[in-house]
Amino acid sequence: MPSLEALLASDIELAGVVTNPDRPSGRGMALAAPAVKKRALKAGLEVYQPAGARG
Repeated sequence: MPSLEALLASDIELAGVVTNPDRPSGRGMALAAPAVKKRALKAGLEVYQPAGARG
């Protein structure tokens, strides 16, 4: 996630972040958010999680 951290530290105004969808994780298969999503939400950015690249 160094790229996201570098962008957040710069003067660039980010419109949002595109990342993978939440995926089942652990024994209970609860949905877990990617680290990029967690950091983006903490920074107040909008998060886009498309179902797939092929539509």
